[in-house]
Amino acid sequence: MSKDIHNMEQRAKLTGHICTQYSYFDYLISNVIWSVLGIEKDVGMIVTGSMDIKPKIEMAISLLDHLKVEQEIRPTLQKFKNNSSKENGFISKRNKIIHGIFSSRDNDPTIMVEAHRKKSHRERHEIGLEYIQQCHDEIVGANHELIPLLEKSNINVH
Repeated sequence: MSKDIHNMEQRAKLTGHICTQYSYFDYLISNVIWSVLGIEKDVGMIVTGSMDIKPKIEMAISLLDHLKVEQEIRPTLQKFKNNSSKENGFISKRNKIIHGIFSSRDNDPTIMVEAHRKKSHRERHEIGLEYIQQCHDEIVGANHELIPLLEKSNINVH
């Protein structure tokens, strides 16, 4: 049995947790839109189901502004919108981790990643376990920040 010098089991677990937490983050943003528009989940899934997270956050902010409702949620959504355009923001980190192409050399514990979706991510660079853990923790933090705001506004979080 060979030693797991790349910590692949831990990387895989964290990547799975990132997927789960990010899906929940996406769901929370969708719930803001559905609630503000006063639409049921089935119709809401049609409205927001095919949207990427950035336009979804932008739509939520625009609706809050236009309808002048739930303004206590807006600064947090704006922070996430700003985060989405930053190279070191959790949305960009998540995209590198999930959509990146991983490679390594034999007997070298370093793992490199390159992503082809965004021009700035195409250059190969090292991606350590700490980077993946940090991304996970930031997404969990975003969810924990949103949940009480949404609950206070009677917006579904389940």
